[in-house]
Amino acid sequence: MLIFPMMGMAQNTWEAPQNKDKQTKTKTTERTSLFEKTTKVIDAKYLAGAVPVVNGNVVFTLDKDVPGMSADQIYDKVRGVLAEVVAEPNQVKEMSKVAVDDKASHIVGARLSEWLVFRKSALSLDQTLFNYQLIAKVSDGHLHLTMERMGYLYEMDRTDTKGMETKAADYGYYDVCLTLCFLLIPVVTLQMRDGVFRFLLGATDEGRKSAIISFACRTMLASTIATVAVAVAVALIHPVAYLAYTVALLLVMSANEVTAQTARGLGRTSARAGAPHLGGGQDFLQA
Repeated sequence: MLIFPMMGMAQNTWEAPQNKDKQTKTKTTERTSLFEKTTKVIDAKYLAGAVPVVNGNVVFTLDKDVPGMSADQIYDKVRGVLAEVVAEPNQVKEMSKVAVDDKASHIVGARLSEWLVFRKSALSLDQTLFNYQLIAKVSDGHLHLTMERMGYLYEMDRTDTKGMETKAADYGYYDVCLTLCFLLIPVVTLQMRDGVFRFLLGATDEGRKSAIISFACRTMLASTIATVAVAVAVALIHPVAYLAYTVALLLVMSANEVTAQTARGLGRTSARAGAPHLGGGQDFLQA
């Protein structure tokens, strides 16, 4: 995100350089249609655990040894670089500033608000305001620099919507909620996604098929009521952020799984192809 041209004393990125030939890559399979699949390769640095989280907050850290330099010398250089960053054209002058300047304790920090431009043309401008803090703590021969308290303000000046205000840590929290949903789907569905398909595949008359589907619907209804009851109990004992959205997402995904396998067991491939669109509720919950 930022480059610290500190005359060789610091790296120019927030992570140590890696040999591209040695970077770990993971293959994932993605379904593009009912019968076709494509395989894409994703760098490990974009997978789970790649973003450092400290006490629930995203914090990027740089520790750099600077042999032969005193704490005062390092402090002066870092102070100068931060002053240059604050003065960059994409910074909001009224908000970006060096907020902490304590040479006695060798701590210097800046509060920054800068524009991140996604797309710019003669007719439109798509951008977000990125807020974050840089805090440097120096000692003789060493620099400890953190980038933290990151947040985004997107389209806050629009009159037809409220815009979006979020923190970087919220995206990590969403990943936790989504992973929890995937883990709980077998419990909520009672593994009926496979059972319904197998029983429907072996059923020969319509009456038998109707009985299987009715049983699956009654079981899913009871499971849904039990899931909501558990969620309410948890909320009463200990409030959990976004619990209602997480439960709604879990129920939508569970219903999607059972519906898709039911259509598959009935041989209705066109209905099964449309079933994944039930997961569109996930996009609504992510908003």
